[in-house]
Amino acid sequence: MEAEKALAEFRAAAIDHVIAVDEGTAETAAQIRAEDLTVRMPDALIVATAREAGADVLLTADPKFPAIASDLVELVCPN
Repeated sequence: MEAEKALAEFRAAAIDHVIAVDEGTAETAAQIRAEDLTVRMPDALIVATAREAGADVLLTADPKFPAIASDLVELVCPN
């Protein structure tokens, strides 16, 4: 129960806005994946959602993401 409460508090503090995946986002994700079949669909959806939402930058600690969208992704390294 303590872990569930901690997770709920984290979500409330960290998540500002949830963006639904619509048809345009799904198509963009499919294009990303079609261009590089090593890109997993969840990763393609994350990049496509950022693009479709007009994000200036996509922050991630995942070292695979800069190869997917170097113009959008900024790699952050936790200390």
